[in-house]
Amino acid sequence: IRVSQYAVKAMNDSGINAWRNDGAITVVFPRPKESVIKKWKLAVQDNIAHVICMPHVTNEIIDNLIKDIRE
Repeated sequence: IRVSQYAVKAMNDSGINAWRNDGAITVVFPRPKESVIKKWKLAVQDNIAHVICMPHVTNEIIDNLIKDIRE
């Protein structure tokens, strides 16, 4: 849950409109470009994507994802 909280804050601070439900580990954000979807193997539907902050997902991974989305 801490990583999902971090992801929402870090994404929003970076200009990416991210959100999650209270207590959830799934972070939803606008669909990025196809190269990011393929690199990160993101689940997408229509104009949204999401990342599930499982135990192996770290703040560093979130930071790298944000970097790729912003490029």
